[in-house]
Amino acid sequence: MSETHHLKIQSDPKHLADGRRFIEQHAKAAGFDDLTVSQIVLAVDEAVTNIMRYSYEMKPGCDIEFTVTRSKDHLIVALRDYGKPCDPATIRPRPLHEIRPGGLGTHFIRTVMDEVKYNCKEPGTELIMVKKRTAPKTA
Repeated sequence: MSETHHLKIQSDPKHLADGRRFIEQHAKAAGFDDLTVSQIVLAVDEAVTNIMRYSYEMKPGCDIEFTVTRSKDHLIVALRDYGKPCDPATIRPRPLHEIRPGGLGTHFIRTVMDEVKYNCKEPGTELIMVKKRTAPKTA
């Protein structure tokens, strides 16, 4: 059986903490260990920051909707915006060998999450990220 929960924040960096707390709460409730919870929270935070920067071009007051679905097997985080739609073919991190700040958010998201999918909507984009739970190891 799965549970679904929703949160809506505005596209202003001061609301990022609300999103982080929401994701942390549900990742913990889904049974992930502390390290994995922290990684999930950071991946989602990177995605929300990218929405603010690229979809809304730092315009405050625009909606970002979080939908979290948890089950015994996985956690699904969907982020929906209503800004400039993305072209999934152009979303890629900068090369890792380039030593400079920024540009690694999408790399981190894809490293942490098991599945990442961008659905172009009119207007905006829906980003779906899945983190699977692995069975605990037995002795």
